[in-house]
Amino acid sequence: MYQFLTQNGVASQLKNWQNQATEAGNLQEAGQAEQVWNQFCSILDDYVTVLGDHEFVMDDFLELLKAGFVGASYSQIPSTLDQVAISETGRIQLPDKKITLVMGADDVNMPAKIDNHSLLNDSDRDQMDDFLADDQYMVDTSELQMVSEPYEDYLVFMTPSDKLYFSYNLGGNGDNNLRQISPYVDRIQKQFNLPIQQFKSQPHADSNEIERFLGSDRTTLNYLVQAALDGKKARQPLSPAWKTVKQQLENNPATEIRDLTNNLLGSLHYKNQPVDLRSEIVTNLYGNNLTTSISKLEEFYTDPYEYFLKYGLRLRERDEFEISPANTGQFYHEALDQLIKKVRKENIELTNLDNQAVHELVEEVTRKIIEADVNYQYEILKSSQRMEYITNQLIATVQQMAETLRNQFQISKMRPRATEISFGPGKKYKPLHFKVDDDKQVNVQGRIDRLDSINVNGIDYLGVVDYKSSNKKIDMSEIYDGTAMQMMTYMDAVLENIDLLADSGDARLAGALYMHIFDPILKPGDVKNWEEKVQIEDALLKKHKYNGLLVNDLDLLENVGENKISDVYPFKFKKDGTLAKGSGTISQSNLDNMLKHTEKLIQQAAKQIFAGKISLAPAEYEGNSLIQYSPYKPVMQFDPMLKENNYREIAKLSDEEIFERVRKELESHG
Repeated sequence: MYQFLTQNGVASQLKNWQNQATEAGNLQEAGQAEQVWNQFCSILDDYVTVLGDHEFVMDDFLELLKAGFVGASYSQIPSTLDQVAISETGRIQLPDKKITLVMGADDVNMPAKIDNHSLLNDSDRDQMDDFLADDQYMVDTSELQMVSEPYEDYLVFMTPSDKLYFSYNLGGNGDNNLRQISPYVDRIQKQFNLPIQQFKSQPHADSNEIERFLGSDRTTLNYLVQAALDGKKARQPLSPAWKTVKQQLENNPATEIRDLTNNLLGSLHYKNQPVDLRSEIVTNLYGNNLTTSISKLEEFYTDPYEYFLKYGLRLRERDEFEISPANTGQFYHEALDQLIKKVRKENIELTNLDNQAVHELVEEVTRKIIEADVNYQYEILKSSQRMEYITNQLIATVQQMAETLRNQFQISKMRPRATEISFGPGKKYKPLHFKVDDDKQVNVQGRIDRLDSINVNGIDYLGVVDYKSSNKKIDMSEIYDGTAMQMMTYMDAVLENIDLLADSGDARLAGALYMHIFDPILKPGDVKNWEEKVQIEDALLKKHKYNGLLVNDLDLLENVGENKISDVYPFKFKKDGTLAKGSGTISQSNLDNMLKHTEKLIQQAAKQIFAGKISLAPAEYEGNSLIQYSPYKPVMQFDPMLKENNYREIAKLSDEEIFERVRKELESHG
């Protein structure tokens, strides 16, 4: 394409237009043609780098071309007659300026406090200067910079031919450190007896001296809004002067200014409080049959308004060509899934493999995933040498996890039964189905990362394992509240499909566990003797210990493994045969109650969604906002300083308090 355009004179014609515009004195127009052509060539280069080895699709190419031009940045040449040049003191200053305005001329910035935060301190530089050649030099020491600063400031002061202004902030606006005038400027002021004028940076509603806040329509409107806000806070009306300005802007001949004035002043009375959706809008957004995942319902309990933005309006961030935590998490999930499937299919006994064999097995699986990337989700891993390094780091993490699985299987008798178990409408395994109203229903679908099993005395125990890139733990307070229902829902889905998942007629839940996917760094105190390989492996095993819950069934706990079992699972037996305090176990009755409570939460969330509830009520737990990292914060505009914006506090309760509450709630509802 580039050759075609060049051969047909496109590039030369753009050059001719540029020359003509330059000769006509239209420098801005002259630069447009060059910038567009350079941007076009850059897009072609990026296309070849990313998709050069793939089949050319015209529609996709045109969309990429449009997106490239839309997202590009174009510069404009400033006027060559009047211009404002912004610079820093200490840099080379161009002479022959008519007016120079020195900002920040206070005792903090002039003279400036010079701190050396570099690798080499001043004494290091002095010592190294003796060993440098004549054409070699280092950055000036702090002392030398401080000595030369008065001269550099003097050069700035001498740049204007007509006027020299100094300005500085007195401080005090939320800053307890009041500032003084620069000693340099102070001497100049006293020498020439120059007047010092003080200006208020913020307009006040009751002031009639507003001349300095008047300017263009937009500038004046900016200050009018600040004055109106000041009046609202102080509960006092605008002064006659500000009322006159307000009237002039509201009756401005320009429709754009009138509308902007009404909108901005109207915003002072706006309440950031969403209203419920009408029933017809809810039906158009969600229909009468809500098929959702438990993570989406968790987001509803976290913040109903964010759920509406994300799954009702379907707002999302623009995709970027970068490696994100979601990408790495997907890679880990897929790699471990394919690894376990390969081990099961080929009857490989993972416990008999040494580290070298494990690494080779992982290398084979992961490289195949990257090479057979039909959806281009891992295309970025092939884009540069840096991405190649990151790829090796990802594979190293999977290799470490494979070693961990081998070491866990050497201790635990539980084995993976299946991976990536999808349940939902139209799938092999049934969804969790609930009727909400006469004409509305909700289906919960999902995918379980791994299902482990063990047969004890003819009973199949099935345990859910979920992979996490962070150190996730089961918190009963969050489960009870509805912001962390995933593991309870997965166990409920296993029970719903237990006839298909278990081999024997008698099958039970073993529990639900989180597996932290990471490559741990051992500290000096983690290993007593670093020359002992066994001690290092034991330390790594403890770092990857499962978090979660196991059913308090002695037949299960006593037979799930033998030595070092507490290094794998979150429970430990004391010498008297009882469970140690802090063991991650739950009684069968409490588990049954929590599963029923989760089902109730699912139905309640569905009812509120169908009722059009979109309140802006983000959850807060133990002082931490659960929307702290939400990309929807700019849309929500949630501000806890506003009277109408409040967090929904999640109560921190003990497990026993929660179990008792749930038991009473279930009893009261039959």
